[in-house]
Amino acid sequence: MDEYNDPYQPDQRPIVRDDQLPDDIEGYLPARGRRLKPGTEDRVPDPGSRKAGWITLLLLIPALAFVVFTQQSSVIKATAEAEASAQEIVPSGRADTFGLLSRFTVKFHHLMMDIDENQGATALEDAGYMDAIDDMSVSPHEMLRGAIVAAEVVSEEEAQDRLSYTIIYLSENSEQLEPEYRRAVYEDAHLIANIYDGIELTDEERQRLIDHHGWHGKLALTYGKNNDDPERRDLVGGGGGLLAFLVLFGLIIVVALLGGFGLLITGIILLAMGKLKMRFKPPAVGGSVYLETFAVFVGMFMLLQITTDALVGTLPESVLYGMQWLVVLSIFWPMVRGVSLGRWRRDMGLVAPEGVFKEIWFGLLTYLACVPLYFAAAAVSLVLIAMRSLLFESNEFGETAVEAPMSNPIIELIESSDFVTVAVLGSLMMVWAPLVEECIMRGALFRHFRSRFIFIFSGLFSAVLFGFLHQYDMLMLVPIITLGWAFAFMREWRDSLVGCMTAHALHNSTIFLMIVWLVTLV
Repeated sequence: MDEYNDPYQPDQRPIVRDDQLPDDIEGYLPARGRRLKPGTEDRVPDPGSRKAGWITLLLLIPALAFVVFTQQSSVIKATAEAEASAQEIVPSGRADTFGLLSRFTVKFHHLMMDIDENQGATALEDAGYMDAIDDMSVSPHEMLRGAIVAAEVVSEEEAQDRLSYTIIYLSENSEQLEPEYRRAVYEDAHLIANIYDGIELTDEERQRLIDHHGWHGKLALTYGKNNDDPERRDLVGGGGGLLAFLVLFGLIIVVALLGGFGLLITGIILLAMGKLKMRFKPPAVGGSVYLETFAVFVGMFMLLQITTDALVGTLPESVLYGMQWLVVLSIFWPMVRGVSLGRWRRDMGLVAPEGVFKEIWFGLLTYLACVPLYFAAAAVSLVLIAMRSLLFESNEFGETAVEAPMSNPIIELIESSDFVTVAVLGSLMMVWAPLVEECIMRGALFRHFRSRFIFIFSGLFSAVLFGFLHQYDMLMLVPIITLGWAFAFMREWRDSLVGCMTAHALHNSTIFLMIVWLVTLV
């Protein structure tokens, strides 16, 4: 089938050059006397029609608003629940920043002590680790846990001083603290102080500390035991693996930033000199099938959200997450509308005219070049969050006496899931997202925008929508939008999604595998 004569192209007339005009050219004149813009003579509309496009928009806008609202509502709800439970004493896991730093600090301290006991005794305290622990102690019960860490890293006396300070803090901020919470923290402080005074706790008291403080409670209860003791070994061991993790992670960041900055400067120079040829050929205005594709994706995603919310608790989490794979069917919508397989692949960018490996290589280079931009965007997000905290999150007392701990939802999800669920999550992050999101956002939606706008606006519009479809705090979307724009540039430059998918897969896989490794180590 000819690529420009697919069945679904109503009211489409051929566009021909001047030397190909027949004697009677009236039927070939642009509608309403409009003149073609220079450089658009060979552009052909995508399949579809303006009418279909308007109908699609009428259906798309409320569906998109529902999905974005649902995504942001879940973030707001999770934040509100965390703040509401801030005065509930629950164990500090690997997902929250305080719990993660506590584990790092204790494990590194004992690794340093094994290497050189004299220098290791004060190495982490001198390096400011305990100051960081103090800065992240946003509630009285975390202050207790900071005292437990201090007993390991500094001394029993330091731990007792911190426990005494916590009790004073409870008294000074009693108006902001619920009586039950204040009493629970006070009682836990005395139990922990008894441990460092050498007083034996009852089984009920020991279980109370474990129930309230988890890893920190177990650490306090094993204080003074040999590090090879089975009850203590896993709590303080593993520093060598963490050191290897940090060294590797640091090397990756340094190489990515330095190499990426060099590639970014080189790319800007080549672009300014006209050495980078943009291969993407925008279609003419008028088609709708790729806007329809985006609408089908959003519609399926909306139905998925409603369905999974209704089925929570009735099906395993692995099945609920795995249902997201059904959304992959949305990328085939153009063929349902009559577009041939060959044209669908070309329009969506599922081609590699200069070879797959070359496109993969350019995808890797472009991703590295955008790494500095990604970190700069992340810094902007952190500044915005800090400003929001200063402006809106204090009460009449000034700073709050109890705050919700900072946590990472991805780490929390992986930490709390079984192996099958983690495997499904990995497939979604490392395979589904690069395949489906690139086909929809850069393959279909970007192509539709590009028929109407220049690259800068088309890339920005598609990147913003790409960001808002993610379940992150609104202010944390800046790095996601930055990545989306970089992926759109790859599409414009190479006219292929292979590089976009490569970069997307590399980014997601690096994050996922590093998190899984980190969770297993701590």
